[in-house]
Parts: sequence; C-alpha cells; structure tokens
Amino acid sequence: MRTLVLGDVHGRIEALKEVLTKAKFDYVNDKLIILGDIVDGGLNTDLVLDELIKIKNTVFIIGNHDLWHMNFLFKGTTPSEWINQGGANTLNSYGGKVIPNDKLSAAPIMIDVNGVRVPKTHVEFLASGIYFYENDNMLFVHGGIDPDKELEEQDTHTLLWDRDIIRYAEDNKIKNYDKVFIGHTTTQHIERNWLNYKCRTCKHEWEKEVNNKTDMMENMVCEKCKSTNVYQSVGCTHPIKIGNLYCLDCGAGWSGRLVIMDINTEEYWGSELQEPAIVR
Repeated sequence: MRTLVLGDVHGRIEALKEVLTKAKFDYVNDKLIILGDIVDGGLNTDLVLDELIKIKNTVFIIGNHDLWHMNFLFKGTTPSEWINQGGANTLNSYGGKVIPNDKLSAAPIMIDVNGVRVPKTHVEFLASGIYFYENDNMLFVHGGIDPDKELEEQDTHTLLWDRDIIRYAEDNKIKNYDKVFIGHTTTQHIERNWLNYKCRTCKHEWEKEVNNKTDMMENMVCEKCKSTNVYQSVGCTHPIKIGNLYCLDCGAGWSGRLVIMDINTEEYWGSELQEPAIVR
C-alpha cells in the first residue's frame, strides 16, 4: 500500500481524475490523505465527492471552505464571503441557483437554494472529516499550527486558517515531526516570480521564472504552435518544501494546478493548468 497526499481540489473533477491516473492510484489498496478544501472554486464539487467516495482508504481533513459548506448543510448559513469565493459553484453543482458578487463582502446577486439536493453519502463523507492527522511522525493539516502549542491545544481557527507556519518554517524546524503537509496557502502566493502558460489551441504548457513586471507584460504566444490564444497564470504551481514543511495547495481552485504526492518518496504528479471557474 502506498500513502499519497492530495492538495486542495476545489471542485475540479477533471484535475482530480487526471492526477489519480498519473499517480496510478489504486482505489482499493492505496491510501489517500486529503488536505481539505475539496469544495468551491471549480464547477463540479458534486462529482468530486462522488469520486472520492469510491476510494476505499481515505483520510479527509477539513478545510475552511469545507466547513463553510458543512455549515450550510447543518445550519443553513450562506455567508457572502463563502458564496463569493466559490460557494456559489458548489451550491449550483447540487441544483442551486446562486449568482455571486464581484466584491468579496458584498451581498450575492442571487441566492436560491430551494433546489439544492446533497446526497446522504456526501453529507456522511464530509461529517467524517477531522482537523488534523498524524501518521509515522508526519502531520497533515489544512491551514497550519501554532508551533508553540501542543497539538491537542490547537484551536480550530488556527488549524483551518493559519498561514504564519510558512514564515516560521523558513527559519525553524517544526518540532515533533519529520514532515508537515499543509494546503490552504497556494504556492502561487508563496513564490510569485513564475509565469505559467497554457495554449488553449494545442494544449501545450510551459513556464518561466521572471524578475520584474516588464517580463510579465510580454506578448503571449504559444512557443509550440504560435497561437495567441494563451492563458497566463502567475506564481509557482508546484509543491514547495520549506524546511520540513510541504505546501501542496498549488492553486487548482483558481489559476494553478492540483497536485498529489507520495508522502514517502515525495514524488508528485500535477494536473493541467486550471482557469478560474467563478461564475459572475
């Protein structure tokens, strides 16, 4: 049995299938640790849950977007910051009629959830989630931890939302663990000096490191077929290792990639570059 860890899926069913295929993931014999945020962003949260439920051995770690969705399921809440950050796409995948607002904190244009129908199996999968997981001297958590507190002392907000652990790991080894795996903070924000390109015509992809804004303003032409129908994404779209911290949210929900990694060999597989799927 191999154990693999999966970055933030964010409703991207094709990307999920792609990385599982590339990794030759065995749905019966391998184990999948999911770092959270399986919902929102992409258009197919419902299909993502269908696919993950097929896997026999999973550990689902709750992310902040997952908790928003769960709060809707169990409490009926629809905060604007959730709806406008992909929550609309999640609700629509289950039959809702929701139109988000361009402004994060503004009231959504429309919220009609009367048609939302979430299968019992999906609710049960989400309800099985945990906030952290320890395995073989490794820690898996969505956001991060306070390195000055024991694990049992961590509050939920830190486990879901923390980003300070990244800066901490630059100068310190995170104690008690050989490896710590997180999602939440996209690698595109950690390392900004990368440009990623995808040709919509021939599907060719390439990337380059840049040093200034002038480099980012260049004309986008496919280096293979010379088409100008090229999509550009800013920032690193591969896993980043900082000390003993492994950052695996590579931006699949918005403009990056979905990544899956073997926790022991550290070999990883990435999806095609994704384009934003927020429906306005």
